Amino acid sequence: MKNSQQKDSPRISVVLNTCNRGAYIGDTLRGLQRQSYDNFEVIVVNGPSIDNTEDVVKDFEVKYYTAPFNLSISRNIGIKHASGDIIAFIDDDAVPEANWLADLVKAYEDPKVAAAGGRVFNADGSGFQFSYGAIDVWGYPVTRDDKPYEYNDPAGDWFNVNIGTNASYRREPLIEVGGFDEEIEYYHDESDVCVRLIQAGYKVAQLENAYVHHKMAPSFRRKNSKKTVVWDAIVKNTIYFGLLNTAGKRPLHQRLSKPFLAERQKLSFPYKLFRSGDFTFGEGVSRYFALCRAFMRGYRRGFSGKRKLMQGYMYEPDTFLRYKKIQKPATVRHIVLVSQGFPPHQTDGIARYTGVLAKELSRLGHTVSVVSRALNENKKGTIQFIDGAWLYRHQPNKYLTRTTGYPRVDHQLAHARSVLATVRKIHDREKVDVVLAPLWDAEGLGLMVHKVAPTILTLMSPLKKVVETQWFNVDEPSYDITYELERECVVRADGIMAISDNIKHTIGELYNVDWRTLAARGAPTVTLPLGVGPEFITARKGWEVWAARQRYDAPVEILYVGRAERRKGTDVLLAALPKMLSEIPNARIKFVGDEDGKDEKGKSYFAEFRKKYSNQSWFKRVAFVGRVSDEDLADAYKACDIFVAPSRYESFGQIYIEAMAAGKPVVGTRAGGIPEVVQHEMNGFLIENENSEQLADYLIKLASDSKLRVKMGEASLRIAREKFAGDVLAKDFLKLVDQVIDVKESS
Repeated sequence: MKNSQQKDSPRISVVLNTCNRGAYIGDTLRGLQRQSYDNFEVIVVNGPSIDNTEDVVKDFEVKYYTAPFNLSISRNIGIKHASGDIIAFIDDDAVPEANWLADLVKAYEDPKVAAAGGRVFNADGSGFQFSYGAIDVWGYPVTRDDKPYEYNDPAGDWFNVNIGTNASYRREPLIEVGGFDEEIEYYHDESDVCVRLIQAGYKVAQLENAYVHHKMAPSFRRKNSKKTVVWDAIVKNTIYFGLLNTAGKRPLHQRLSKPFLAERQKLSFPYKLFRSGDFTFGEGVSRYFALCRAFMRGYRRGFSGKRKLMQGYMYEPDTFLRYKKIQKPATVRHIVLVSQGFPPHQTDGIARYTGVLAKELSRLGHTVSVVSRALNENKKGTIQFIDGAWLYRHQPNKYLTRTTGYPRVDHQLAHARSVLATVRKIHDREKVDVVLAPLWDAEGLGLMVHKVAPTILTLMSPLKKVVETQWFNVDEPSYDITYELERECVVRADGIMAISDNIKHTIGELYNVDWRTLAARGAPTVTLPLGVGPEFITARKGWEVWAARQRYDAPVEILYVGRAERRKGTDVLLAALPKMLSEIPNARIKFVGDEDGKDEKGKSYFAEFRKKYSNQSWFKRVAFVGRVSDEDLADAYKACDIFVAPSRYESFGQIYIEAMAAGKPVVGTRAGGIPEVVQHEMNGFLIENENSEQLADYLIKLASDSKLRVKMGEASLRIAREKFAGDVLAKDFLKLVDQVIDVKESS
């Protein structure tokens, strides 16, 4: 729907009722910023939250109110402050697709429709939590049929309903029936409204689209999307709903017996939850008696026939506050990023950069989809919305066949097929303009061959270079096949993004690639370094505090980040530690990353180091902490005084710019793309490859001179901000995207 068509379109008030969902509500509000429909406001009713929900909401332009812990009261507060012709509700752990409001508003072209809702994907996006729903007079719903219901008869025994996380109402009929019944603090609140609207002579519409993705975040009522632990409100409100809607329609003995017989099984749930370890014995007993009270309250209040409907409504259309959406560029691109890992799971340098690029492209107003493999072999494909991007996790194993006879290559081909199938699925939903795929594992091979959309290849460490610098006694014929697959990706790409000049030169030599030939056939090739997001860049005030606390006697924290492996130079650093730690008594070092790397004899680097030096007095100043979360990693960068990574080869070195962004001096090697990041004697030092003596000397020099650390750290921060900030790199990447698309359209 075009903006010009929306000037006179219905005004919509989106009401977001929340409590303690600071970790989720930001994605909901970002999803609303990406609506194709323009004429709407957002109302957040919070309460009583004790987390950071209010702080998150303050970053968005919304109407904000507070409420007690009762969902129907919270919904009614939202209605009272709504200025729209239509009032829509979405949960604080749900994300709407871009056309959600545009699809909802179409239903109201029928003047008899007073409520409308669409379908809701379940927590992992692999199926529907709610498709089409109906409820009988006793309060028992069906929610996953394959076609809409037509239960809009005021005298019927079944009624159309929508789910509360994807529900909308025409304002005037909603006010006419009294809004939400505040006796229903949770569960059946939206169904009750739909039934009363139908009984008042209106229609409840069920839409095929208007999609919402519901994360089903945990709460005190449920541990996860599949395990409810507190059933009180569900029992009470089911009985209450049934007794209200069967009054005068069913005999008294049936109204007395049926609700109890239908709900009595829930009395055993506290015991089952105690047996499963979800409750202590005391909690189980308490929850059992709470359920007994719920039965009594449901009967007492249901037989009373008294509702607690909304009071004191006043319509103030002049307070309509149009929601501030993402400022979209003149041409909005749909960009797909392919990466085996993506924050907050399966993260490495490339995964973190993909997260930065996705976030920045989305912030600039583009549509971003990320294709990443499932978290484990048994998990099916999922869809989630994270930080402004749609994350599609795929399962390569479903495409695994015995193609080459080499298991490693067969898995690579399965991965490429799965990536291709996932991008095709995304393209079917919304046209993809361009794809960015990495060289590693030839993930984008299927895309290069079948051309779903123009595909840009990210040049990073090729397998041939990794084998050369990392592994021992290599005699594996499958590697030669992988080399050919990687080369095929390079020569078939529609554009090339080299993360350093060095990697372009390295791949040209190793794989016999003539870059001039590629350019002549219309494949733009540019060097674009990786970048870091704002969470890694130290705020100036924070960095000044760090600099001010440097003292000659303060502990000097040295940080290493990376897998324990030969290519990362783990052995070189370990060899430098005895001298450095002996000479600098206040120095400490922390190793962050996988610890299971082995040397040419198959022995663990760290285990052998412990065995040799654990009796030394300085050994207690060495810490091996393993993998950490991205948040803890950012904290580790900010807490350290010196960063070191003596890699034998890095195509670029994301870890160096992450440390630089934290304002730290960096020690690396004169290898690969590292000299394009670290400027020797300006923001750190570069050693000759494998020179542990030189490494020890530079670490000693930095550890013993706080003024030098401050000076180099300041240079690091300046370089990171000027050259490697994520927003700068996203804009440069978009220039490459435009080049690639222009070439394809003109050819």
